[in-house]
Amino acid sequence: MLLVGIQAEIESRNFALHQMAEQRAQEVMDIQDVAVFTLAKVAESRDEDTGAHLYRMRAYAQLLAEELARGGPYAEQIDRRFLEDIYRSTPLHDIGKVGIRDDILLKPGRLTAEEFEVMKQHTIIGADVLDEAVSRSKGGGFLAMAALIARYHHERFNGKGYPVGLIGQAIPLPARIVALADVYDALTSVRPYKPAYSPSHARSMIEVECGHHFDPVVVAAFHKQFANFLAVQAEAVDDSLRLPESRPAVLPTSLPAMSSSLLDGEAGWQLSSPSGQI
Repeated sequence: MLLVGIQAEIESRNFALHQMAEQRAQEVMDIQDVAVFTLAKVAESRDEDTGAHLYRMRAYAQLLAEELARGGPYAEQIDRRFLEDIYRSTPLHDIGKVGIRDDILLKPGRLTAEEFEVMKQHTIIGADVLDEAVSRSKGGGFLAMAALIARYHHERFNGKGYPVGLIGQAIPLPARIVALADVYDALTSVRPYKPAYSPSHARSMIEVECGHHFDPVVVAAFHKQFANFLAVQAEAVDDSLRLPESRPAVLPTSLPAMSSSLLDGEAGWQLSSPSGQI
């Protein structure tokens, strides 16, 4: 009986220690999440983006990844670790903005060809910063995925993106996921150069770019999760989603080719009108 009692006490203490270790690990992860989100907000605060944009981006990417994990050609690539990493890393997609001059980053009008080349460097700046962080940490963790996203989320499925011009599945899957999430949020938000488009119109524009800008498999996941995208928008609303009453929306029917004026995604697309602006 004495041995049984001792064994039970040992098991009880081991369980308590295990629970304590899990709690501490979760606390560390929570602190990391707060630190990452704060760092991302610092970068986003330099332009018109808001904290709500980061919340929506993270939620959209998570919805897409979870849908892709349910079945299809990418299901085997997406495990629990993938889902955790993309949730944490997505807010850092544009961290490289900290290295772009204000006169370019904050310019409301058309960028020159030279300015556009400078703006494109935010992908490389962000990835290099994150790669350095990975090299100084044990295993890199989610920062390794964050570096991939930062570097490649402006690539296009047809090879006409930047900074490398990767084609199709050569673009890392997390970047293909974030590319669609970023563009959808940009389209449905007010920017100095464009009104906020309705969710249905943004969906139509993304459909047009299926196989061009976006991975068709990711677009299919977007369709399946569209109702949940709307729910995220309803929960994380900011002033950027409210179209000024004095400015009528001029809605393009498709996404124009990347121009020298503004970037796709959160840095913006050039949405041309006869006057050159919308």
